[in-house]
Amino acid sequence: MGFCTGATDRCLSLMLVYALAVIAALVTLTLLLVAGFERYEDRLGRYATYFPVLSGVVLILMGLGFVLGVI
Repeated sequence: MGFCTGATDRCLSLMLVYALAVIAALVTLTLLLVAGFERYEDRLGRYATYFPVLSGVVLILMGLGFVLGVI
């Protein structure tokens, strides 16, 4: 925050560059994941029934890590 004190023009440009970098990273990651899913869709189809269980386990582990102070 000290960088933004008294220099709004630098702060606004810094926020704009950061926002654009985050948007570019999210869009790129999403497109890569969609392309990877389309490529391996037939292989992943066999395991589709396990996805809810896997995501539930991940959420439980993250919750436990949060409660225990690991995360």
